[in-house]
Amino acid sequence: MMNEELTVSILSMEATLNECVFIVVDQSDHRVYTRDPLIQSVLITAFLSDAQIKLEITPSREIHRVMAFEPQGQYSHSPSSFQYTLTRIATQYSPEDGHRLEAFISGPDGIERQYNLSNIFLQNAIHAAFSIHTITFPETENKIDVSFKNGEITKIHIGDG
Repeated sequence: MMNEELTVSILSMEATLNECVFIVVDQSDHRVYTRDPLIQSVLITAFLSDAQIKLEITPSREIHRVMAFEPQGQYSHSPSSFQYTLTRIATQYSPEDGHRLEAFISGPDGIERQYNLSNIFLQNAIHAAFSIHTITFPETENKIDVSFKNGEITKIHIGDG
């Protein structure tokens, strides 16, 4: 089976410990994914700049390649109404673990909690969420959707859909 090319806009992204799924739209919605942090990073740039992009995807819906694109402006979706608020970010370093991202998130109870993220997919998603908020909606709360397992973040969803 041959790879397929799609020309799409990115509606949302969902990062997990193993991959990043993007909800993209042309005439219909598609779920495509990557396990490559570089592709995730490039698609975050397209997401933040509201660019229309051409993707080469495999029959299993994995993103094989991102063709050259130009930014179209800036993120134009409405602020999300998720139940978690990303309040602050920082970096930490330890000789054992290297660099990691610290995300401060408050839940429905309003209590801010600190989470250390060493997974590159989750780090990139938090950084993208923080960038969207800072650039586009600084006057609103930075709402994200987060899933947890044993007190650790396992999934982050930002954007529509």
